[in-house]
Amino acid sequence: MATSPAEGRPPQAAVMEMAMAAWTCQTIAAVTRLEVPELLHKHGPLTARQLTEDHGVDAKPEFLQRALRACASVGIF
Repeated sequence: MATSPAEGRPPQAAVMEMAMAAWTCQTIAAVTRLEVPELLHKHGPLTARQLTEDHGVDAKPEFLQRALRACASVGIF
């Protein structure tokens, strides 16, 4: 397998990193559009269900939970 001389890793790894970065950016953008960071800043830690039911976030709790976990995995929350 060929590697990138500058980084010492296969080109496939660079492509995978770029794809992951795109998914991460889309998730952060979606959570931000839903104003989740503002709600968490104002009210402290909340579950996805609390965000949707008590604070009016327009999302299905199970999908919001996945987005929150994805954000947490890269250090956002």
